Amino acid sequence: MLIYIGDDLIVQQRDIVAILDKDVFVTSAENLTSLSLSTNIDLKNVKSIVVTTHDIYYSPFASQTLKKRLYTFMR
Repeated sequence: MLIYIGDDLIVQQRDIVAILDKDVFVTSAENLTSLSLSTNIDLKNVKSIVVTTHDIYYSPFASQTLKKRLYTFMR
């Protein structure tokens, strides 16, 4: 099953490892450093971080919204 995560990005459901809330993720200085080193994107529009087996994606959708989509399709 494919999950739309925003910004014209679609990922396979089976490839999703974690969906993280950006506000919680960036509270750690170590996480924020790794996030800023790995990308040059504007974090103002990012609400969640989607970790897959292949890559890390930044989504404008809230983590709860993405989790609801994921669990809706799993039923």
